[in-house]
Amino acid sequence: MGKVLRTIATSISISLYLFVLGCGDPALSQSGAPSISQIFPQTIAVGTQSQIIKVTGQHFANQAAILWNGHALPTTVVDSNTLSGAVQGSNLAAPATVQLKVQNLDNGQQSQPMPVTVAAAATSSSQLVINSVAVSGAMVNQPYASAFGASGGTPVYTWSITSGQLPAGLSLVASTGVISGIPTVSGTFNFTISVADSASPAQSVSTSASITVSSSQLAILSPQFPSGGVGTAYSIAMKAAGGTPAYTWSITSGQLPTGLSMGSSSGVISGTPTVGGTFKFTISVADSASPAQSISTSASITVSSSQLTILSPLFPSGGVGTAYSIAMKAAGGTPTYTWSITSGQLPTGLSMGSSSGVISGTPTVGGTFNFTISVADSSNPAQSVSTSASVSVGSSQLAITSSVLSSGIVDTAYSTALQASGGTPAYTWSIAAGSLPAGLTLAATTGVISGTPTTSGTSKFIASLTDNSNPAQTQSTAMTITVAAAQPPTGPGTTWYVRPDGGTRYSSNVTTGQCDGKADAPYSGSGVNQHCAFNDVRMLYQDGTYNIGASFPAWGWVIAGGDTVLIRGSIGTGVSYRIGWNGTTYDGWGIAGDPWSSGMPPPPSGTASQHTRILGENYASCHSASAKTQLHGGRGAYAVMSLYGASYVDVACLDITDFSACGRATQKVGCDSTQDFAQVGIQLHNTSTHDSFTDIHIHGLAGAGVAGSTGDGVVMDYVDILGNASSGWNADEGDGTTGVGSLLVSHFNISWNGCAEEYPIVDSVPYGDCTDQSSGGYGDGFGTATVASPSPGWQVHFDNGTVSYNTQDGLDALHISGPGSTMTDTRVLAYGNEGQQLKVGGATATIQDSVIVGNCEAMTTQAIPGTPAGFGSVLASPCRAANTAVVINVTPGYQATFQGNTVFTQGSIGLEVEYATADTGPTNTLQFNDNIFVGFPNSGNGANPTPIYSNTDLKMLTNPGASWSNNSYFGYRNNWMCPAVNESNALCIDPGLVDETYHPYGYGNMAPASSSSPVVGAGVAVPSIPLDYTGVTRPNPPSIGAYEFPQ
Repeated sequence: MGKVLRTIATSISISLYLFVLGCGDPALSQSGAPSISQIFPQTIAVGTQSQIIKVTGQHFANQAAILWNGHALPTTVVDSNTLSGAVQGSNLAAPATVQLKVQNLDNGQQSQPMPVTVAAAATSSSQLVINSVAVSGAMVNQPYASAFGASGGTPVYTWSITSGQLPAGLSLVASTGVISGIPTVSGTFNFTISVADSASPAQSVSTSASITVSSSQLAILSPQFPSGGVGTAYSIAMKAAGGTPAYTWSITSGQLPTGLSMGSSSGVISGTPTVGGTFKFTISVADSASPAQSISTSASITVSSSQLTILSPLFPSGGVGTAYSIAMKAAGGTPTYTWSITSGQLPTGLSMGSSSGVISGTPTVGGTFNFTISVADSSNPAQSVSTSASVSVGSSQLAITSSVLSSGIVDTAYSTALQASGGTPAYTWSIAAGSLPAGLTLAATTGVISGTPTTSGTSKFIASLTDNSNPAQTQSTAMTITVAAAQPPTGPGTTWYVRPDGGTRYSSNVTTGQCDGKADAPYSGSGVNQHCAFNDVRMLYQDGTYNIGASFPAWGWVIAGGDTVLIRGSIGTGVSYRIGWNGTTYDGWGIAGDPWSSGMPPPPSGTASQHTRILGENYASCHSASAKTQLHGGRGAYAVMSLYGASYVDVACLDITDFSACGRATQKVGCDSTQDFAQVGIQLHNTSTHDSFTDIHIHGLAGAGVAGSTGDGVVMDYVDILGNASSGWNADEGDGTTGVGSLLVSHFNISWNGCAEEYPIVDSVPYGDCTDQSSGGYGDGFGTATVASPSPGWQVHFDNGTVSYNTQDGLDALHISGPGSTMTDTRVLAYGNEGQQLKVGGATATIQDSVIVGNCEAMTTQAIPGTPAGFGSVLASPCRAANTAVVINVTPGYQATFQGNTVFTQGSIGLEVEYATADTGPTNTLQFNDNIFVGFPNSGNGANPTPIYSNTDLKMLTNPGASWSNNSYFGYRNNWMCPAVNESNALCIDPGLVDETYHPYGYGNMAPASSSSPVVGAGVAVPSIPLDYTGVTRPNPPSIGAYEFPQ
């Protein structure tokens, strides 16, 4: 609601206020010089103490003044047609004829003069009369004033209400005849007003009057005027509120587009535009009150001309000897159309129909053929337009060339690539029947079978291959993979054992030690240096002596590179192993006097052929929480497990935590000497290479779950990073370096970071005491340093996981950069994070097949079921950084991608796209295809979100090499055009999803509701995403959004 008061004066006796409802600039519109049509009263008696005059006319600006013989009177602008002014008694002391004008002060334009007479006072013998004015309408709780005047008789006059009553809140000034005040009750109030003069005996006269008090101000509920097109039916309904229905609509300045008209009673603007252009006009509405309220608003409608365009299809590949056909289509201009190839050539064997635009035939030669297609319409002179295209023709029959596949070994990484030839790349692989060995998967785009087998035996399956021709070629073949049982490590590898019933470690410092740690057996109860397991994980890197110092055997790994450590016991069996000092006795656990450094040191590196392995006992099948072996850091240890500089190390089936609810990010429970805490779960560095982490649960740490970036070849699978008090994964080394090489994180859950985990756990969602940047915390789920990686860059890929309820951003990889760097998010569910859900930088930025909910206020506006009371009571930065759901940085010369995603948001922006460098030229490109955007009114400003936004421009969507097509928009901001300029095949309707409600926390089912949903089969094929968010194979054409139908 906008409120405007325009008063031009230094003093005023009676103030009138105008309240205007609506959007945009509420200033009164005016066009041309002002003109006066009527002045009331036009005769004023000499000696009148003050007089309110009313001026009606046209084109009064919002800064207009009434001129009395060239001098401005205190003036109130009622609307563009009405002014009110106060004439002081000093101007009425003597008879005169005054020239009255209206001047618009913003441009100096003046109206024609009109006379006002100040007449000599009548003698006492003249008849006393009331110069009645039209009593204006009033509104509840708004200041009001209206004046009665008298003439004749013997001044001065005395006014009174002799019957009936004024509206509650108004009163009559007896000496002036002014009724003023603030009415408090609506309705129509009838009364009799009387005036008596000063003669003896006095004359008196009365008149009947009424004042209507409206309950609300007349307002125009301004819609967003959509653009129209020449020859396309157009309709939009204006709506008003307040005042007294019925309403009367009119165009008071400017003009509607040719072909459109407005219904005066309905307010509907409709018709079929016949001329293109942008048409500006002023719409006015008046109600049925007496006198009527009226209000105006400025508007414009843009009508697109009927420009000839080619609706470029995606040209499928062909194959030698295979029939091929594709139809070109045009829009706009004047049918009929004439098609031609104006440069280059079609594949040999194909031709184009000049009238139909159909390219068809049977290719006889393989290769890639580039050509230019032109179309001309039938107008005079003709319009013409061209587009570049290419068709790839596969030269040979598709074939699978792999026959015998290599064997695998249980618990040993496996990788082999299926090979193919012929057809038209790119290829798509799948398992048509049977199954791969447990633990192995087939990459659909590369044909690589990889993973770690978990079960021995022979698996039979049928591999299926489909190429990219149209129609596609398909081949299948039967294959087998044999997995042998795991064998004890050979060569230098030794297996070490830890179990609760083992014994103490024997060393040259501790000659009373019970076990050598090299047998999976309990301590027998007698003897020293027996062939049995250690009973404490810490014995792997220290022997229990304290004052000996920090050298071996007191401190340092007893294992060698390439050895295996098997730790028995699990959460399910009630076993937990301490890492660090116990806080009560100096029992040797830690470097002397340094609890901070008493965590597990980096283990010895393995080799490419024989990795060092640290395994929980259920490592072969360890997805459940109870199966994991727990390590808890304590008494100030920095890292429970450090892999700083360690390479070729495999870690599996561990639960890493501490036994405290304290946090080091300004949590209410501080980490002092009374708390049994650890700062970090796992410490990494970019010198940590070729490490793997499988089935790892990192939770409840006082700082970050993971600290540090990674080196090349690091793989994480089934990793949870939950409820760590500062952040989930803080990849900022703090030493001016950042990650290098490849990092793959799959099957992950990174949530509730920035919150402290309860200890002991009470609630089902045990995360409270949350802090964010505004309350002294941090809170990213994943965040990096603002440092560019050296060549070959850092290639980060998060696949098939969830990031939610972190107190800053979800996955913040906006600052990954440097030649060769990439950041890829695929099949990610992101919701409830307090900042942006996903932020992607890197030389190449990619988000595909992901489900994103922009409910960034989730942690601050309501209790989330299962959480501790008041879990987010100090969070103060909801929806930080412009209330944007997703951010992508585009780097010149590299392709950014946002494809196959579903975005629900109540924020301001769905996707923000920015340039990563100062180069904003044409080599910045974004592929934006097959996305669903659903917006909801923002609770703060009431407006729906903008689907795509940039602080500069959106040319990265239309530059050469970019693509902007086959997207669905619903519930977007009223200034967004759908389809956007240069966007093709957009759906601007309800996408027809199962759940299209906004969830303040959590998320709903955003899959298509049925096969008839508009988004089903409406996408464009993207070879790099053969599967949808849930793993369902994408058909050709695919559905728009992250989900296919049926699921």
